[in-house]
Amino acid sequence: MSLSYTYQLVPDTNIVSIALEGRLLSKEDAAEATHIIEQQIEKGNNQVLLNIDKLDFMNSTGINVFISYLTKCRNSGGELVITNVSPKIEQLLVVTKLFSVFTIAQNQEEGLSKLLQTQD
Repeated sequence: MSLSYTYQLVPDTNIVSIALEGRLLSKEDAAEATHIIEQQIEKGNNQVLLNIDKLDFMNSTGINVFISYLTKCRNSGGELVITNVSPKIEQLLVVTKLFSVFTIAQNQEEGLSKLLQTQD
């Protein structure tokens, strides 16, 4: 299974909630989701809540995609919060020393709370 995604705007905020599902193995896998993030940032929706609970597998290219998302958000004055990180992906983030670079939340509610705090 390749990568698929869904997204929605959180009402009355500039937060985009994106859920990734499947396997993230190449930049091409994430091209559509990347395009959505870029479009939303252009519209001023520069806070991204990235739910990866259904992301089965990710390699180093997937890490680069996440870094790209983070950079796009922060360069526009926003933030990226990753939620529902599986133990496998958490281990990948720890080994690459990126666990402390990303803002991580246990679930969607905690992630939304973290993003709302950055808006104050």
